[in-house]
Amino acid sequence: MLEQTSDLATAQQWAVDILRETNAAKYYLSSENFIAAYKNDGKFSFIVKGETFYGQLYGLGAYLDPRCTNFASNTAIDRHTFQVQGGGFQFWEMETEGAYSPIDLLSEESDAVEIKALIAEHAPDSSVSPGDSEEVFWGGIRNEAAELVACAVVVKWQS
Repeated sequence: MLEQTSDLATAQQWAVDILRETNAAKYYLSSENFIAAYKNDGKFSFIVKGETFYGQLYGLGAYLDPRCTNFASNTAIDRHTFQVQGGGFQFWEMETEGAYSPIDLLSEESDAVEIKALIAEHAPDSSVSPGDSEEVFWGGIRNEAAELVACAVVVKWQS
């Protein structure tokens, strides 16, 4: 049964109860932008406002608020679902189980070309690139041949 709240304190408690130590939602649930949160059968999602409406989904089948224009999910997503809800979504997926690799701190000066090439090939609609004013730092994973195979950036989101 889907439950919804527009009370920030309730949403924060749901995030703690459901996500426990992997509670990345705590960084996004703030009084400035919070709109609503949802929980059902051990799944959690929320929506915040900004230039567009942004949502995060935790758990396969977590509720996707139809107002979302961008969202992130911690599980694989069926792309057909988005088309049914209106399309136009940008999405990012992350693997939550499996191998663990060391993450290297990347240098904007020496690694920017490699980061940009990886983004161009695998995430051409990415809103962040080396040199953006919102970036704080980049991290990456390299394979056995020392090639950059994954990267992430910490940003001052909607600062």
